Amino acid sequence: MQLQLDSDRLEITPDAVVLFLSSYEAARQTIRNRTAMLARWAMEFDKPHTLVRYPGCRKPFRVLASMANPGGMMFNSVLLPGIRVAQMRLSLPIVRELENFLEHPDEKWVLVKLSSDLQSQQQIAMSESCQVLISGATVEQAINRQRREYWHLPDLEDLNRSTQQLEPNNPRSIIETSWLGVDVPTRSNWRKFTYQYRLIQDDSGVLYQVGKNLDVEAVQPPALS
Repeated sequence: MQLQLDSDRLEITPDAVVLFLSSYEAARQTIRNRTAMLARWAMEFDKPHTLVRYPGCRKPFRVLASMANPGGMMFNSVLLPGIRVAQMRLSLPIVRELENFLEHPDEKWVLVKLSSDLQSQQQIAMSESCQVLISGATVEQAINRQRREYWHLPDLEDLNRSTQQLEPNNPRSIIETSWLGVDVPTRSNWRKFTYQYRLIQDDSGVLYQVGKNLDVEAVQPPALS
């Protein structure tokens, strides 16, 4: 089955609804502005997802049928090429950050959800390029980890204090810091990571920390306190 949408094409395949668009920019804008519609297409045609393709794409955008649920837009697993995302509700500031991840696929980006007391810090999105930073796991497995699982805790406490200096949603409000991290399964292979961090705040007031990795190197385990 095929439908014509102006100069674009929609196909219903055995496995998906597939929308073909004229360019990467058109695909990105469609994902940004018409996500709910694409999810409804998949749901109404009883397909697990809608794929959005464009000329030259190696990995299409993917919108799950489950995103059409009445609770609002959600990301679950891999929806965008080059990004791993945990299940989460979307707001415009988060969408913009994920677009930034897409526009810089060779850079190593992470998105961490903060709690009001900064103690619960959940990793919810990572560029696939972050795989080289992860020991003993895949990027997908690293999603949803709490920082306290793999950070040297004194370094995490220092970051918590520094984060309070940042102004949310100000791209010029940035800190640069280094911290020690360990392989989660083995509790070995300590390394020093250097990142730039800034804050974003979504429409409901929840704070997220955006991190860009600048460097990583092997180090000796820290002394026990």
